[in-house]
Amino acid sequence: MKLNKNFFKENWYYIIISIVGLAVILTNRILTGFNEIMVLSDVASIFAIAYIIFNAKNSVWGLLFNLISTAFVAVTSFYQHIWLNGFICVFINIPMFILGIINWKKKLAKQSSKIRINKLSKRNLTFVFLGYAAVSVAFLFILKALNGNLFYLDAIYSAGSVIGVILCSYAFIDQFYIFYVADVAGIAMYTILCTQNINNLPLLFMNVMFLFGTLIGNINWIRLQKKDRGVKEKYVADIPKNETNNQSDEEDQNSSVL
Repeated sequence: MKLNKNFFKENWYYIIISIVGLAVILTNRILTGFNEIMVLSDVASIFAIAYIIFNAKNSVWGLLFNLISTAFVAVTSFYQHIWLNGFICVFINIPMFILGIINWKKKLAKQSSKIRINKLSKRNLTFVFLGYAAVSVAFLFILKALNGNLFYLDAIYSAGSVIGVILCSYAFIDQFYIFYVADVAGIAMYTILCTQNINNLPLLFMNVMFLFGTLIGNINWIRLQKKDRGVKEKYVADIPKNETNNQSDEEDQNSSVL
């Protein structure tokens, strides 16, 4: 199979992520030894790389790879007594990924592996961030009561993961704003965990790549949203005026929900 001439030009970022990611994972494993349950963190990191690539491209495969990565992260979280993150992975994130895959498969266009991108109103986005803050505080008290390791960072990271996953499962571009905060908290948490156990290096790298992936994904989704809007405007210009007015009324009703 012949590669398109623009393949490397269009996918240079994802190629670099894959090469550097695999190099870091393999080097860390060689230096620390092929033992302990932390080997599963390497598997989680590999699937996380695949998630970053496909989510940035607005593909349903991103959800599937993140589901698999999250399952392995749950195991390593329980192993290190990061209780809340582990429970959230198992009882919230994984079910939401499954629901998201089902939702996406139902709404996918027949000719494409991409779904129409949604966007929250500024008012609702404000409510989402207020909810994020409230959930983070609630998680903080729960984790402190459980004597959780790095409970303050785990609370921000876990709350962001929950809210971000929910927005992601319904293809809201606003997921990236939540993930920015969660990714930074995750990087801080796994940096400290690396001082406790160097086997956490792949998970630290995974969260660094999540942050870069969030940035690239956000940019790419904005481009796709503009492209989709342009196609929609062209379609509207080609249909009769009375039919256009009817569609506008329907869209106003739908957008009022968001």
